[in-house]
Amino acid sequence: MDEFDDSINFVNKIVNTYKKDGSSEALKLTSSYFDDSPTPGPGAAVNICHLSLMHRLHGMYLVQTDESEIDKAMTFTRLASILCPQSLEYRFFHALLMHQKVENCDANDLMLVIMECENALFVKKPKEPFWELYMHADDKTSDLKTEKEVVDYFKIQHTRLINRCYRDIDNLPESFLDETVLPSSSLSPSSKMKVTSEMLKDEHYSCGFVHRMHSEFCFESAVEAEDMEERKKLLEQSLRSARIAVEVFPSSMEYFINMFTRILQCSDFQTQEAFQNLKQNVLESLKATSCQDPYYKYLVGDVTISEEMEYYKNCLKSLLMFIKAMEMETPILDREVFVRMYFTSMDNLALDGLRRFVDESIYFNKNILYLLRNIPNIVTDVVGDKIVMQARQIPLIEQIVERYKTGGPSEALILTRQAIEEKKSPLLLRLHAKYVFENDRSDIESALMFAKRAIHGFPYSLEYRFFLASILYNRALTAKVKDNLMYGEIILECYEALSLKNMGEPFWLVYMHIEKKTAHITTTEEANRYLHNCLRNMINMCIRAIDGLPKKVFEFKQSTTIDNLSKIYEVTGVLSSDGRFCAIAHRLYSQYSFDYASKHITDADLQMKWMDFSCASARIAHELYNDSIDYALNFCTIRLVVQKSYSKSVIKFLKDKIDPYITLDESQEPYCKYLTGNDFTNCAEQTEHYKKCILMFLSFVNTMEVVSLCHNHIQHDQEEKLKMYFDRADEFDDKVGSLQKYFHIYYKILDEHDLLNYAKKSYYYNNTIRFMLLCLPKMKFNKIEKVKKRVLKDMTVKIEDAKEYLLPENNSRKKNKKNKNKKNRKKLKNKKMSECDDDASEPEINNLNLGNEDIPESSLSHVNLEDKDDFSVWIDHKITQYKEQK
Repeated sequence: MDEFDDSINFVNKIVNTYKKDGSSEALKLTSSYFDDSPTPGPGAAVNICHLSLMHRLHGMYLVQTDESEIDKAMTFTRLASILCPQSLEYRFFHALLMHQKVENCDANDLMLVIMECENALFVKKPKEPFWELYMHADDKTSDLKTEKEVVDYFKIQHTRLINRCYRDIDNLPESFLDETVLPSSSLSPSSKMKVTSEMLKDEHYSCGFVHRMHSEFCFESAVEAEDMEERKKLLEQSLRSARIAVEVFPSSMEYFINMFTRILQCSDFQTQEAFQNLKQNVLESLKATSCQDPYYKYLVGDVTISEEMEYYKNCLKSLLMFIKAMEMETPILDREVFVRMYFTSMDNLALDGLRRFVDESIYFNKNILYLLRNIPNIVTDVVGDKIVMQARQIPLIEQIVERYKTGGPSEALILTRQAIEEKKSPLLLRLHAKYVFENDRSDIESALMFAKRAIHGFPYSLEYRFFLASILYNRALTAKVKDNLMYGEIILECYEALSLKNMGEPFWLVYMHIEKKTAHITTTEEANRYLHNCLRNMINMCIRAIDGLPKKVFEFKQSTTIDNLSKIYEVTGVLSSDGRFCAIAHRLYSQYSFDYASKHITDADLQMKWMDFSCASARIAHELYNDSIDYALNFCTIRLVVQKSYSKSVIKFLKDKIDPYITLDESQEPYCKYLTGNDFTNCAEQTEHYKKCILMFLSFVNTMEVVSLCHNHIQHDQEEKLKMYFDRADEFDDKVGSLQKYFHIYYKILDEHDLLNYAKKSYYYNNTIRFMLLCLPKMKFNKIEKVKKRVLKDMTVKIEDAKEYLLPENNSRKKNKKNKNKKNRKKLKNKKMSECDDDASEPEINNLNLGNEDIPESSLSHVNLEDKDDFSVWIDHKITQYKEQK
């Protein structure tokens, strides 16, 4: 009987001991294998999958026997997932231990658990090599019959753990979930709405689920409202919260569906463009293949995780059928004809299960049926007609403006009041709103009403919308109690204005020339640029008002005398109080953690710990506010820093993440001055700066790709491509020593983008890119990957710091055992116990070194890499070299 049969028998003995005598007795057996160390004893088996299983079992028995040993157990479970990265079960158990260690719902620690589970779900070809040997000992997995069932089961478990972590981050009161959210709640919709409204005024403003439920309760209250004006007001509130929920947590498919539904329910479409945008967004959502809905049980009822996507697709299809019916029957003249047309279309799709969905779905019965009873229309007026209608009022407008100059708002108000009784011109309504507000600032609700009516009459004017936002901002500032919902309403109004394509200010010179701030603006193009900057600045002011951070936080950021650890403690105080949902606080924590870690290159454990914290905070900041280029770039950069090795899959992921921001015309950066140290004069300059930083990041990614080609011994047809990066020997930086060639490649790529001089002066390059170049992720070697199975078959693996694989002492084989080794390898292959393929795993766990350092090119120069025997000789030489060093 060979050593692999002995290994299986030993595992069976351990598992049977666990079932019979418990974890403490099983722990004695696994401890004898490891001798209480992550390094297996001299008699241990050498198969890497078997070794990973032993780490997995030992970690479980450690924590079950003594919970205080969780840190030690996590060392073993982490090594198990490193040794066999394709096992979802190993990764899941390690993630469970990580979650068990989280204290006080710490957002950073919980985000690390989420990222661990996401890494597992990214594995392309998951496998469970030894599932039959040990999973039958667990009641939860004893019924699983095939490896595919095991893989599917743990995919669902990872998703559930991610959902749980997001709920822990929100940390919502149990009383809210049980007494307010559940359908069995005895509270009326209006009472529920008051509960969520109070929660959103304070720290829960950035919680997507609270906004989602507020949207739901506003809609339910609107359905019960008898007064049409009250109903319209409640539907608008429902739409606002639905939009904010999507902004705060864009990973949820259900939140998007809710937003699309509220847009249809809220009112008639003021423009054909808005209707087409909605249709396009619904079609795009239908293409989604995955989502994350932590509260799906509260939102969709008795739908399991495996059925979740199908349910959402049916919701979108039912919405899309309604939209298409609107297109066919515009304007809606006969409701009965429209309803008949809609259900006829549904019958045609009965084979897709849509008809059954219609009959049983809560979503359909609550939302689509409301739409069928209250069918919205698409306004067909064209811009030109509206402009001509207002142009007829220009003589009267000029008379009113002149009266305002001479007599003030009170006299002008008399004229506009008389004029709007006869002619409902949007321009007249806009001026009347201004004079009402200036004449009596306490009558702000009347001013808002006329400003909204002006926008309804002419929705294409940025100036009308900015004026409305200004009044809303004044109302929010003067409120007795801070209400974040008011600021949220302003932000949405500004974003809607910025999304307009048919912009025009044909009457700018008629009434805006008397304002001191705008007297110098004489063309429509200048007016548009001015209004764009005003709207962006308004959004920034509202975001800063919602965050409410003290000035001391930013004084710490700008200080050069305060150390990074003190800055970390300062921002930790913000995060532990009311700022746990504050994006900028997480962004600052990420920056301080990165700076602190970058100063401790010699302490690998300390550096890894703070880099992980930095990455988790960067991810949270990006999720809380994904409109920011700065937050997205910071996350992608640090995500790449924490990688331990180069991987095409992660490079693609990061490129896909950052690419959409390159095409942005303008970015929204509320704290740009504090994060970059630059005080840009306008949004265009600010956006240009961030786009250059994105190019610096992509240039670094390109550098990694080039270095990877170099290390992997490129073919002849690639030589010319690589040669261009080494065509001169200029020394760009004397401090980098042996890393000079990496800097050389990077500078060469920057030079191609005309960014070399800009980069050397930028904070992003000097603070981040330089560090990344000095700590370039390790490259994978294709030739080594090809023979890795053969090498590992003949040696015991020693593991240090859960990062590198070092050759053991007892690993050399005599030549007379060569034939036996070949037979063992063949037998192992027949038993399907071969090692896991690292290429399908996340890059931070697929770096397999054959020594303490990367293999330099020169050391392979005398080896014929195409000859496996020649390469094997070189491997044996490395093994002997290592033994002599030991």
